[in-house]
Amino acid sequence: MKTSPDPTLTARRLTPLYKMLNDPQRQQLAESLSVRSFQRDELIHICGQTPTHLMYLLSGKVTLELAASQDKNLIIRLVEPGSMFGYREALCGHNYLTNARTDNNTRVVFVPLPLILQFIDNNALVARLFLKDLASLLNHAVYRTSYLQQKHLRGRLAECLLRLKEKYGTKSDGQTLTTYISRKDLANVASMTTSNCIRTLTEFTKEGVISTINRHISILDEDGLRQIAMRS
Repeated sequence: MKTSPDPTLTARRLTPLYKMLNDPQRQQLAESLSVRSFQRDELIHICGQTPTHLMYLLSGKVTLELAASQDKNLIIRLVEPGSMFGYREALCGHNYLTNARTDNNTRVVFVPLPLILQFIDNNALVARLFLKDLASLLNHAVYRTSYLQQKHLRGRLAECLLRLKEKYGTKSDGQTLTTYISRKDLANVASMTTSNCIRTLTEFTKEGVISTINRHISILDEDGLRQIAMRS
C-alpha cells in the first residue's frame, strides 16, 4: 500500500475518530495508516474476503454492492467522503458480504482493524463513535427497506437525487451533481428498472426540475424536486 507523505496530517482528516483519541493513540493512528488512490471500477474488497482494515473515504465515491444474481449487483450504500466503511463485518466476525467498487479519483485511508479494535476496547469515546455509526447504518437500512420502498417511482427517484446532492454536493454552478452515476446504478439505488429510471428522468426534465447534459444531472428546481419526493 502507498503510504501518505504526511501521515499525521492524514490522521487529522479522520476527524470523527481523531477527535476521540488521546495523544498516544493519535500517534499510533498516524504511524499505522496508509492511503491508496483508485480509478473507476476498481475493487477495494470483495464478497467473502476477510476484513483486515477499516477504510475512510477521503475523496471520490465508493459503492457497496451485494451480488443479487450472476449479471446484477444490488447497490446497498453509496459511501460519501468523510465516512468510515469496511469494519462492520469484522465487528461481528464475518467475512465481507459486499463488493466495494470505486469511482474515478477515489482516495481511501486504510487503518489496520486490530488497532481499531484496540481503540474500541480502551477508549469509551471511540466505542460510542462506532455505536453511533452502526446505528446510523441501521437507520439507513430501515429507511431503504420501508419508507423508500413505499414511494411511487417518481418519489423514489426524486428522493435519491436529493440524497446524492446532500452526500456529494454540486459543482461551482450550484446545480450540477459532482458525482456521476450511471442510469443503471441510479435505478438500482432507487429500486426501479433502468427503463423506468430513464423515463422518469425524462419527465423531470420536461417539468423543468432537472436537466441532463452529457449524462450529468443538474437540479434546477430543488423545491420542486422535494415536493415530488414528499407527495409521491
